[in-house]
Amino acid sequence: MGQVVILAELMHRFKESDLTTVFLLPTGNHPELEGTTELADIVTTTIDETYSTLTSQNEEVIFITDKSYIVSGELLELQEKLVAERVQNVTTILVDLSGEVVDEDLPYGPLETLWQLDADLASRHQYPAVHPIYSTSSILEGIDLDQRHFNLRQRAQKLLRRYRELRSVVAVHGMEKIPAAELETYQRGERLEAYFTQPFFVAESVTGQKGQSVALSQTLQDVEAILEGKVDQLSVDELKYSGSIM
Repeated sequence: MGQVVILAELMHRFKESDLTTVFLLPTGNHPELEGTTELADIVTTTIDETYSTLTSQNEEVIFITDKSYIVSGELLELQEKLVAERVQNVTTILVDLSGEVVDEDLPYGPLETLWQLDADLASRHQYPAVHPIYSTSSILEGIDLDQRHFNLRQRAQKLLRRYRELRSVVAVHGMEKIPAAELETYQRGERLEAYFTQPFFVAESVTGQKGQSVALSQTLQDVEAILEGKVDQLSVDELKYSGSIM
């Protein structure tokens, strides 16, 4: 569903910032990581090596590793040691390279942010296939979050939730079974879902499409325009992999 590509895209963009990326390799052979780990500033192979690396960094660090270190308990021990050393400049990103179906609501334990990937989006080639309803972040629940951002998030999720319910009706009975009063909701939900696709920089050689980065302020403006019907004249295909639209 594009998990490793999303990781590669994040690491590519981190290179434009002051962040240092540290990648702790999982045990075993993972050929799917070829071309991705090379994007990290530092690659480590053991917990001890990682501890030494993280404690020696003065700048903000993005630490990337696999779920297997959660299962083994080694990551928890590492985090406890970092807390004891008052290391507070590390943000952890976890991936799951097991290939197993994740059926837990919180498969990695307590996280601030969880991106759940969606097989339905992936099957329709809509990437990144991040589920817009089940993905969540405690950061977006914080009292310091901009009120406009919070409200737009709520409205967007409400629209997409109803759109997905209507999609199941269309899949079985066709568009003619959607009530006239719901047709606008369906069409705007379809447009919003299409807008959330993103042309990745790391996929340029595969897609032939130039990668784009859209600022948060622009994203909020675009989402608001879709919700309010200001781009109803645009087709779904025009919104896919478009970057910004306003």
